[in-house]
Amino acid sequence: MKGMAARESDRTPRQRRRTRLWHILAGLLLLAVAGLLLVRWHWRREFLKRVEAIRAGGLPVTLEELDKWYPWPESGENAAAAVLNAASCYIPPTAKAAEEVLWSVLRGQGGRRAEPLDESTRTMLAEHIKVNAQALGFLHDAAAIEGSRYPMDVSKGYGQFPMYIGEVINKANILPCLEALQYAENRDPRRASQAVIVSLAVTRSLAWEPMVICQINRLTCQKVALNVLQRLLSRVEGFTDDQLLALSQAVARTSDGESWTRALIGERCIIIATHERPELVAALGPDVPRFVSNAQKELGLADRSGIAFLRLMERLMEVRHLPPHQRLDAAAKVDKERQALPKTFFIIHEAAPYAFGVVKWELTEMARLATASCGLTVERYRLARGKLPETLRDLVPRYLPDVPSDPFDGEPLRYKRLERGYVVYSVGPDGNDDGGKEPPPPVRGKPDTSPYDIAFIIER
Repeated sequence: MKGMAARESDRTPRQRRRTRLWHILAGLLLLAVAGLLLVRWHWRREFLKRVEAIRAGGLPVTLEELDKWYPWPESGENAAAAVLNAASCYIPPTAKAAEEVLWSVLRGQGGRRAEPLDESTRTMLAEHIKVNAQALGFLHDAAAIEGSRYPMDVSKGYGQFPMYIGEVINKANILPCLEALQYAENRDPRRASQAVIVSLAVTRSLAWEPMVICQINRLTCQKVALNVLQRLLSRVEGFTDDQLLALSQAVARTSDGESWTRALIGERCIIIATHERPELVAALGPDVPRFVSNAQKELGLADRSGIAFLRLMERLMEVRHLPPHQRLDAAAKVDKERQALPKTFFIIHEAAPYAFGVVKWELTEMARLATASCGLTVERYRLARGKLPETLRDLVPRYLPDVPSDPFDGEPLRYKRLERGYVVYSVGPDGNDDGGKEPPPPVRGKPDTSPYDIAFIIER
């Protein structure tokens, strides 16, 4: 009996030690859960606080609010509707080769701007314009309408965007550009300039879309229209000062100066919605299983990522208030902060680069419009004086209050007289003066890495 009692007395301390150990482990587990809940609460509170601060500033934060913030034209007339009507009845070339030829003419680079088109190309051009007379009629109607909104339900996220963008670029915008080329071949400056103005108006119809992808495509449309404008000025004599002035005004109106701001606001709404609704993650493109995005939301990691994103977006908005030539370097520093974030912040790494690209794209547009506008002013000077200016200072103050600054380096835009014609140019994103060199014609599947400037070239 005494032995059994001794064994029982020995077991009791061991049981007590095990009990205390389990209590400690249970307590630690509870503390860990409580800590996780506290951190999760903190992240959630901070994320919502930042979202509410944006809303308090009068800006949308949800996709539903974005849809309401992005208004329909007050007049009831909608340029986008006319553009879409044109796209719906557009008849593409019957042969793929014909389409390639037409696009080659539209690019119009490499010392060929002043050269006439060969007979087969002119025939192809005339036939294409003839069969698309109805679509062109809609586009001319669109050019007379100021307000525009494409009928997208932006509350559904990225999934609604591409269908309309493709129609604008691949169908609508090409037609007035080709029409301008045909009038250039017919030596008809009045109709040629009007066709370019219509093309720029089609481009402008995208200016109010609060999405980065829409503004990127507007930039593409704009580049094609300005390529055609360079060919017109190189190929056709007889433009009047009024026509050149109207072209300059149309160039300036392709952007109202707030297009990229609206795009960033829309991008921010999309990312906020993606943090709140994991089912939208798939539309962004990252190969992330649905259960992972759901788990991140439940653990509060989506809120942590959202805080980082909103902080970076706030910094990016501040960058865009700097003088243009300081923005690119400042945005690059902010983007390095993004790249240093954990890879688990996959939404930021997949979607935010669009936002950071806005600074470069906006500066590119500023440079492109400034060089085109300045080139048209050179043409007005030439028309009035019968000769080209020696420098852009010759345009001041009769035609310009001052020589426009290059948005990439803050220096005055460059101007150089060529053996045939002249070039007005910006140094472009790399900041190097390459003498007005334009990029070579694109080769499919081979990205070009050679240095070039953003140039407006007239060959005559």
